[in-house]
Amino acid sequence: MDTDDGNLIVSQIDEFESDAADLLLYQIPFLKPFAGAPAPNVDVLRQKCDFYKCELL
Repeated sequence: MDTDDGNLIVSQIDEFESDAADLLLYQIPFLKPFAGAPAPNVDVLRQKCDFYKCELL
């Protein structure tokens, strides 16, 4: 994330980690349980997030 002198966000790049096999398994409903670990609950993420610095603790 880049900022200029006014502390405004100039650009942001979002990335995620997954492999091709998990993405393929997730597309087939009965195979979803065999895909990678599910994403954490939004409430868990909120507890771990520092909203002032925009980062996970």
